[in-house]
Amino acid sequence: MAVVFGLMGVPVGAGIVEELVYRGYTLPRLIALSNRWTGLLLMAVGFGWQHVGLSLIVDWRSAAERGLALAVVGLVMGLIYFKQQRLLPLIIGHALWDFLGIGVLSSVLPLAVARG
Repeated sequence: MAVVFGLMGVPVGAGIVEELVYRGYTLPRLIALSNRWTGLLLMAVGFGWQHVGLSLIVDWRSAAERGLALAVVGLVMGLIYFKQQRLLPLIIGHALWDFLGIGVLSSVLPLAVARG
């Protein structure tokens, strides 16, 4: 059951929720409070900061690298949202990214290696 959740639940849930929260809700409000580029930058930093926690298990350097990398991802996804003005492609892309990263690499690959 954990494998199914890792393959489907987390990627779909995170893809939908994070895109609705960051690109659909937060980004337009930050832009309204400031301007397009400041709003985009603040949203990207928030997106990166949210993802720092999982890497703190390893060490602070991994957490900082993950936060910076995901801030860049948030920036790129925000730029895509500016161009397309649609969340569905971002939700699908986010879900696929998480499916590969969380689902396959974290759930399926360890089982395959353990069975050797």
